[in-house]
Amino acid sequence: MEGAEIEAAIVALTSDVPQPVFGTSNPRSGVYAIRVISPGLLAPFEEGNGGLIYCGMSSDLAVREFDTHFNSDQTGFSTLRRSLGAILKAQLKLSARPRGTGKSKSNFTNYRFDPAGEGRLTDWMRAHLRVRTWATRHHEALETELKPRLRPLLNLEAWNPHNAAIRKLRRICADEAREAVI
Repeated sequence: MEGAEIEAAIVALTSDVPQPVFGTSNPRSGVYAIRVISPGLLAPFEEGNGGLIYCGMSSDLAVREFDTHFNSDQTGFSTLRRSLGAILKAQLKLSARPRGTGKSKSNFTNYRFDPAGEGRLTDWMRAHLRVRTWATRHHEALETELKPRLRPLLNLEAWNPHNAAIRKLRRICADEAREAVI
């Protein structure tokens, strides 16, 4: 991974510079960053550089952000949605439910919210978040370089000082999902 691409991606993902245009010769794969448009919306947690809250990679940038993260039927499959929902649970009046009907542990740890709550979460995300992308064939290597440097709030990794607190909020939702089937 070249330093010049890393630096260019950082600028593109954390600022309001014009986005690259996808052409037929450009790769569809790349990295994406999700930012809040106003600081303090996730208090007491602080956003990263440029309001950054999440960084990820995709083999198809055209669909990843909207088919998974911004879709009301996908909380059980989006760590971003689960973390946001856990933080905004009281504010948006969200009730956690199991992702599926079975007794699998993942149906509870990968909880979703009741249908009305899913809609409120999607509406909040669409009103307060923006997605930035950087197309590259080296998306896996670039994501590995970017996350520890940019330190996005909702990437739950060892370097994240909010990791334990956000995981605790997510456990509360997982426990609520377990109770919902009793």
